Amino acid sequence: EENITISGAERKAARKGFVTRSEFDEMKERLRQDVMTEARNEVIRLLGGMLAGSRLGGLNALPQSEKAGQAEEEVFEDKVMAELAGSWS
Repeated sequence: EENITISGAERKAARKGFVTRSEFDEMKERLRQDVMTEARNEVIRLLGGMLAGSRLGGLNALPQSEKAGQAEEEVFEDKVMAELAGSWS
């Protein structure tokens, strides 16, 4: 008798631990948003790493044979990178 109405069926399903279609759709949307946020954050991290690498990439412009001949290592200072490294540590 309780299953005759939709609300009765929903109450019975809730007692058994079932998920309604609307609850499932809400969970699916939240999961999609969480995945998109995580993917966006990962892309930002990768782009930040590439940007940091491109700024330091100018140091590696010499071929290996020329680098081997150098006795001293050149010091490269980037104020922005130094400030960021200091703030993260």
